Order: sequence, then C-alpha cells, then structure tokens
Amino acid sequence: IAKNEDSENLKVRKMLVELGRAVNGFRKVVTNIDGYVYEGDKGSLKFRPVWVDGFAQEYVWRHCDKVLIASGSIISPEARARDLGIPSGSWQYIDEPSRCDVERRIIQVVPVADMTMKAAVDGDSMKKICNELIKIAERHPEERILEHTVSFDRTRKIEAALTKHFQDKGSDRDVIAYYAERRKKGDKTVAAAGLTKMEALDRFRSSNAGIILGASVERGVDLPHDVCRVCVLIKLPHLSLGDKCVSRRYYTPDGTVNG
Repeated sequence: IAKNEDSENLKVRKMLVELGRAVNGFRKVVTNIDGYVYEGDKGSLKFRPVWVDGFAQEYVWRHCDKVLIASGSIISPEARARDLGIPSGSWQYIDEPSRCDVERRIIQVVPVADMTMKAAVDGDSMKKICNELIKIAERHPEERILEHTVSFDRTRKIEAALTKHFQDKGSDRDVIAYYAERRKKGDKTVAAAGLTKMEALDRFRSSNAGIILGASVERGVDLPHDVCRVCVLIKLPHLSLGDKCVSRRYYTPDGTVNG
C-alpha cells in the first residue's frame, strides 16, 4: 500500500512540475490575461485567446507569400481582416456573384418548431421536425437528400424517426447517419461507433435516393448535380455561446451584447 501511495505522490508531483512549466511559458508570451479564457480540467492547463489577431502574423501570415480566404459570405471584410490580424492595406476584397441561376438555388423557409436549446428538451419540437422531414422525403422520392442536423443528438433522433417511417411502409430507402469520428470519453479520445465520414459519403453517392444526416458531413465535400438534389438545414448553425471564446466575443465585460 505504501508503495502505491509513493507512486501516486510521484504522479502528482510530476503533474505539478509540468503545470509550473506551462504557467511559466504562458507568462512569457501573455501580457494581458483578460484576453484569454481558461478551459483547464482535471490537472490540465488550457488557455485560449479570445481574439487571434495578435498571433496570426507571427504564426500564419509571415509564412505565406499569398493567401486566399474564401467564404460564402463575408459581412464585413474590414472587420474580418482586423480580427485575423491582417495589416491594413495588405489585402484586397473580391466579391464574386454566384454563377448558379436563382431558379436553381431557391431557399424555402419552413417554420415548423422552436429550435432553441431550451426547446430541444421538449420532445414535441423534435417530433414536428421529424414529421416535416418525412414530408420532404416523400416529396422527393427519387432524389438524394442531405440533411444538416446541427448536432449529433438531433442526428440520432432524426435517424430513428426516418428509419422507422420507411420500415413501416416497407420501403428500402437508405437513411445514412454520420457521427463524429472521434469523441471524448472521460479523459480519453476514442473512436465513435458507426460509419466514418468517407464511408457515409460513399454509401450516399452509390445509393438510390438515399438520405444522409449529419452535423458536419457536408463540410469540405462536393456533391454536384444529381449526386444531391435537396439540402435541408433544420436550423441555422449559429456558433454556440457555450463556447467560452464565443461568449466573450459576443458579450462585453458588463454583460451587454458586443455591438
């Protein structure tokens, strides 16, 4: 028992030494602690900068001759350049209109249920969403559909509802769900169950009118023409205020919204 106690003490002592080194290293580069959020947990020490403009030049921009930053929408290029630490006068903004005909990119807003986190606890809201997704699937019986579910919890609920619907009517329509390839389990990161992102996409591309669900499956992929004819977002994917950095950017120190 004493030997086990000594081993545990050595483990704690080693952890404290490592934390001390991390703190000393942090103090060398940080002049204002107010610009950081603390996210340490169970012996770990983790600080994240609220804004990265003070680091971007040193760690990113000086290593590149030219950089292309592309986005579907940049509301304020001046604000984006400032937040990314790009010096004034060293960048150019190019606004390129979509080359796809408006008739081919119609966005239909269908208000069905309250999609706030508070309402997410209410099973009735998800039931309404699932019923509407079933109607959309029935209106497009021969087309592949991508459904952005925003969260993996919603993915599971929608997958269950759609799968049951098609099984009950004797349909073999494929419902494909993608979850995170890695997930946290205590202090460890382990592989998630189910299909990987590429496996899910390959199955979707080869399916006959398949439906693919996921909170991030559409990022960085191209599903042109008949590969995917219908895209559904069950809610706008806003940044989570549960993220301490996002919250600090959104709110001023006195609790008002940062304008």
